[in-house]
Amino acid sequence: MPFLYNTTDCWQVWTNCTQTATTTAIWDQWITTNTTSTATNCYISHEITREEHEQMMARRRAAEKQLEERQIAFERAKELLMSMLTEEQRRDVRERNCFHVRSRSGRRYRINTGCVNGNVERLNEAGLVAERFCAHDREHGTPWPDQHLAQKFYLEHHEDEFLRIANRH
Repeated sequence: MPFLYNTTDCWQVWTNCTQTATTTAIWDQWITTNTTSTATNCYISHEITREEHEQMMARRRAAEKQLEERQIAFERAKELLMSMLTEEQRRDVRERNCFHVRSRSGRRYRINTGCVNGNVERLNEAGLVAERFCAHDREHGTPWPDQHLAQKFYLEHHEDEFLRIANRH
C-alpha cells in the first residue's frame, strides 16, 4: 500500500532550521513523522488506484520490451556492419571506435562509431581532419551500426549525394 507524507512538515523543518546541514534535520523529521515508511520506499504523492497501478505496470512492461527489442536490433545491426567491413576496418572499430573508407574519387573518410554528431570526417593527404559531416536518421530509431553502414555505402558509391545532404561541422 502506498504511503502519504505531509510535505508541509518537511518544508517547515527545512525553512526553519538553523543548522548548517539542514539535510540531517529533514531526515530526522522524515523518520520521526513517517512511521509507514522505510528508507527503501519511494515517495508517492497520492494514493493510486489499482487501475492506475496496472496502467503504470503495463507502460513499464511495454518500455522494457521496446528497450529489449532495440538492443536486439542494435546487436543485429552491429553484426551486419562488422560482416561488411574488411579485417582492418573491423580491427579499427574494436580498437579505435572508427573505420576508414575510400570513395571512388579517392578521398579518404573516417567514420567514428563512438560518437553521433559530426561522426564522418574527411581526411587530408596527411591524415588530418579536413572537414566533418553529419548525416544520419534521427526520426526512425535506426540503430547506429545501420547508420554507419549506410554512411559507408554512400561514401563509397554516392559520395556527391552524401556531401549534398550532409551537414557540415
